[in-house]
Amino acid sequence: MVKCKAILPCIPNSRVNFIRRQANNVVHSLAKASIFFSCNYVHEKVPTCTESSILNEKPQLLPFFL
Repeated sequence: MVKCKAILPCIPNSRVNFIRRQANNVVHSLAKASIFFSCNYVHEKVPTCTESSILNEKPQLLPFFL
């Protein structure tokens, strides 16, 4: 974290914030799943590892999962 804050002034329009994992479950799930992909990967559908987190946070998105 110290190294990141040291180089931050060199990157215009950037900042670092702490966000609890519980508040950012979707990104955390994607990060965990990404270790299984050795190259760039584009999901054409919502990745299954994020479905429950997304629906818990935004139940109005349910029609996009059907």
